[in-house]
Amino acid sequence: MSKTSDNVNLDFPSRMADGRIFTDYRPNCVMNSVLSQGKDSFEYRYYLTNSGNSLEKQKLDELEQNVKCTSCTYDTVLPANTIMNCNQGKCNIGVNDPKGLGLDRANTFQQ
Repeated sequence: MSKTSDNVNLDFPSRMADGRIFTDYRPNCVMNSVLSQGKDSFEYRYYLTNSGNSLEKQKLDELEQNVKCTSCTYDTVLPANTIMNCNQGKCNIGVNDPKGLGLDRANTFQQ
């Protein structure tokens, strides 16, 4: 399965809310023949029972490699847009970062 990219951010996963990016459309018989590797039904069932957790982790790792954004930064906290500085009952609000979000408080003392 190749990595499906977003139309705008080429290294970002595609914007799908219906699960198509995680769906394997191959028939079950193909998946089972790949996993069974020539085992009979009893051996294959035993293998799935004892290796299920590792197979699930392996599949999740493959899916993560297909959809993860390799150029994304994981620092999701934006800097504050404005800072409110209160001293002795008087508050001043100043711009901290024009591209920031929200209001932060600094030196807030109640007297």
